Amino acid sequence: TGGNRTLETRTTFDGTYGHPLTVSTIPSDAAGRCTTTTYAAPNTSAWVIGLPSEVRTVAKTCADAGGAVFPQDLVSDVKTTYDGGAWGAAATRGLATSTQAVDRYTGSTPHWVGTGSTTYDALGRALVTTDALGRTTSTAYTPAATFPLLSTVQTNTAPFSWATTTTFEPTTGTTASITDPNGALTTITVDALGRTSNVWLPLHTKAAFPSQASLGFTYTLSQTAPNTVRTVKLTGNAAVESFELFDGLGRSVQSQSLAGGEGPW
Repeated sequence: TGGNRTLETRTTFDGTYGHPLTVSTIPSDAAGRCTTTTYAAPNTSAWVIGLPSEVRTVAKTCADAGGAVFPQDLVSDVKTTYDGGAWGAAATRGLATSTQAVDRYTGSTPHWVGTGSTTYDALGRALVTTDALGRTTSTAYTPAATFPLLSTVQTNTAPFSWATTTTFEPTTGTTASITDPNGALTTITVDALGRTSNVWLPLHTKAAFPSQASLGFTYTLSQTAPNTVRTVKLTGNAAVESFELFDGLGRSVQSQSLAGGEGPW
């Protein structure tokens, strides 16, 4: 009983680019772990460097990792390829296009399985993502090849092909509305700084109640008083206020809301 619990972390780095190669986590009261990262070949023409190619974690400290026994000491082992190239090859844009993970061992040989893949458009936006079971989610963008982005339609795999449509406010890039596969509409407005000001939920639409949002937010910044966010939430009986106070570093320091039974704050 008594004493101190400690956690020591030791990191080694690549001598050329300074990337972490091994991270050894050494707790005082539990087994350690070692995470080893290898990187895709650097592309010094486009300066695409430092992309993790394989990240392996074992239940040993890095000093003892050479004695790890597989699969019992393996925590995880994941490979990533970029821009449709071979594993470990230099990337051209740095977009992760496929991942693999070890799911079992045959003797001392790891068996790799695909865990996902992604295709991209010319602007680097995900077009089709595929999970480990082969299920796809596709995203269509409007406009298709230029900015600013006005809307997206995200559709899941057939036979469902459920679509979720999201529109964006072009000057700030913030979400303006979301229509789910059932046609339920959520509308969001923002202030001049791009902060959410009002939200209309599907059962209380902006078209039906333009002056009464489901949620309203007011922001106060001050050099002499706490910074605050005032939230007004529409309930079945009334609009209920609550406040969150922040210090000068933007950290939440206090929350205020009405007490139960109509008591004071």
